[in-house]
Amino acid sequence: MKRSLYRSTFYHMGKRYERTSTKNQREADRKADQLRKDLEDGAVGISKQMRVSTWAYEWLETYKKPAVLVATCKRYKRYINNHIAPEIGGLRLCEVTDVHLQKLLNAKAGYSYAELKFYRDTMRAIFKKARQSRLIVYDPAEFLMMPHYTKCKRRSITDIERGQLPQGC
Repeated sequence: MKRSLYRSTFYHMGKRYERTSTKNQREADRKADQLRKDLEDGAVGISKQMRVSTWAYEWLETYKKPAVLVATCKRYKRYINNHIAPEIGGLRLCEVTDVHLQKLLNAKAGYSYAELKFYRDTMRAIFKKARQSRLIVYDPAEFLMMPHYTKCKRRSITDIERGQLPQGC
């Protein structure tokens, strides 16, 4: 018995997409509508409409994971999960402005210099690669300024301090 194949096609941003079904035309249309909605929302594929969190994870997997140590990759992922995704992850790449990013950075005022620098550099790297990939026209992270931070000089402990430490440290 020969089975029919039902097709539904559409175009999104100049590219042709097709979905098929062996059940009926309505099912093929439903699949095509779902894909169109996902493409418009930036939930699938790499496009100018994709969400910041989707791009950040794509950036991490594609550009950083093969090039850095496992511990550094985990640190990037932690920054994305805990700081970037909850705050601006739902915005589309093209909607993010330098004001959004500067407010995120300013909210971390008082953190150590190293922590703030890593946070700023992570945002810079994510948006720089998005610009280089032609997903955005303007890099909003390019001119981020560091907020107030704590930077202390390290020193050796004195003999008195060493004597107050418990034995074995």
